[in-house]
Amino acid sequence: MKSWQHSGLPPDDVSAVEPRIRRIVDFWNELDCSGESGATTWEVLEELRLEVTECLSRDPPDIDLAESLTARAMHSIAGAENL
Repeated sequence: MKSWQHSGLPPDDVSAVEPRIRRIVDFWNELDCSGESGATTWEVLEELRLEVTECLSRDPPDIDLAESLTARAMHSIAGAENL
């Protein structure tokens, strides 16, 4: 994972960002390991994953959007994408 020490974020924000990023990354890693796409397709999930990766690659990272896209993926897997 990228170090956010030089991302332009104030030091207090850095400590708040890292756990949020870790939760996002952990979700996508677990999804890979499970091999289950639930009620959606891998194509839909891969598109969301690419968007999340781009959000996390920004300087500073767009954590809010990455979390929102990850939540959308969770809803799609559960078959509740209209929530």
